[in-house]
Amino acid sequence: KLFSSNLVDQLIQFFGIYPVSSLVELNTGEIAVVIQQNQVRRLQPRVMVVLAPDKSRNEFPATLDLLNAPTTPEGDVYKIVKAVSADSLGLNADDFYI
Repeated sequence: KLFSSNLVDQLIQFFGIYPVSSLVELNTGEIAVVIQQNQVRRLQPRVMVVLAPDKSRNEFPATLDLLNAPTTPEGDVYKIVKAVSADSLGLNADDFYI
C-alpha cells in the first residue's frame, strides 16, 4: 500500500475528483454530467443523466443528488463507476455544458 486511504480521502475532499461539466458513467450504464460539486462528499456530486444505458439521449434528463443516495427502479443506489470523455462516446462536450 503506497498511500494511506485516509490521506487519499482527504486529498479527494480538498481537490475534488469530478469537475463540474465532466461526464461520468453511472452503475446503471447511464451517462451523466456533473452539474454541482458536493462540498461534504466530493465523490457524490449532483449530476444530470443525459444518456440512457443504450447511450441514446434522454429527452427529459433527470437530476440526481448522489449524496442523498437515490435509488434505481431496481432498488440499487446510483453510483459513479468512472469518468468518461465525450470523445469516447462520439459526443461534442459543448452539448452538455450548463
